[in-house]
Amino acid sequence: SGLLVRDDLAVWLLALLLGAAQVERAVGWRWTAVLLAAVHAGATVLSQALLAARVAAGLAPSDLLDQIDVGPSYLAVAGLAAAVLVAPTRARRALPAAALLVGLPELFEGLGRADLAATGHVAALGLGLVGGGLLRRQVGSGRPSYGASSARP
Repeated sequence: SGLLVRDDLAVWLLALLLGAAQVERAVGWRWTAVLLAAVHAGATVLSQALLAARVAAGLAPSDLLDQIDVGPSYLAVAGLAAAVLVAPTRARRALPAAALLVGLPELFEGLGRADLAATGHVAALGLGLVGGGLLRRQVGSGRPSYGASSARP
């Protein structure tokens, strides 16, 4: 579902590449893939669980459970968030940070009414920051990176 999207595919893929490239440079392709897959799954589970709880509590109509929630946005948000923490230089952290700041209004649109995509974006941002922090700690410890020829602090 990460590549199926109705609109703005080029923007989302550019954001994904921007974040993922910085993370990959710091920790290697395997850790980048693990991070993105884990965050995508985690954000999906969290946003769907919140929606299911809202429906069960009578706070949302049950037809919302049939929504299709597809696209690369959770991956892009996770990559950008992690890149802010693990990119090797301040300049390389600035671009993902700026992309997140510019995109925040759209990413969080509907959050007040617990919109499925908005709650998923919040989860992806939080999980991406947590994952980025864990990966940064690994790189800073001098341990060899998983999938890169050398860790790049």
